[in-house]
Amino acid sequence: MIFRITRFILRLLFRLFYRWQFVGVENVPAKGGLLVVPNHASFLDPLLVGSAITCRKTRFMAKRELFKIRPFAWFIGSLGAFPVSRGAADRLALRTIFELLAQGQSVLLFPEGTRTLDGRLGEVNRGSGFIALGGKAPILPIFIKGSYQLWPKGKLLPCLFGRITISFGTPIELRATDAPDGEKDVNAWAAKRIRQELVKLEDALG
Repeated sequence: MIFRITRFILRLLFRLFYRWQFVGVENVPAKGGLLVVPNHASFLDPLLVGSAITCRKTRFMAKRELFKIRPFAWFIGSLGAFPVSRGAADRLALRTIFELLAQGQSVLLFPEGTRTLDGRLGEVNRGSGFIALGGKAPILPIFIKGSYQLWPKGKLLPCLFGRITISFGTPIELRATDAPDGEKDVNAWAAKRIRQELVKLEDALG
């Protein structure tokens, strides 16, 4: 109930202040395990993606420090967040992701690992490639245009008015066996494939 009410309010605010629009939202599978991989330019991105996908609830990682504030921890937990330790391999978070995907849930992962400093798409880290291969679920690329201009890294508060476009790509499936012959690092290969899909979406938006 809290999730639905919050999503309704956020969609209303985004429509009013950011005149947001969607491209290809029909590409989102309504059921089955799904790894959602958007570009990451702003604090707004998790809220934008979670609110834009209405056919299902999308789980997402949040840094473990946020869960130390009990009321806030309860709130973001009700929205689908689960804790992750930054700066170190978090086996529990990885296990949680794989379990959620195996259960047929949707999980959001920012493949760049952190927000961009200049608004441009960064490199996809090989850890994201590892998760993409290990999750054994379709991968949904998403490109968010405009969130950097509204709330870039280093800015205390977001701008109140602007325009955002969210483009949903076609789900892809990545398997280690699909890597080119002689590929020594399949995780790095998977990371490059994810970035290629994000670049396609970015280019299509112009």
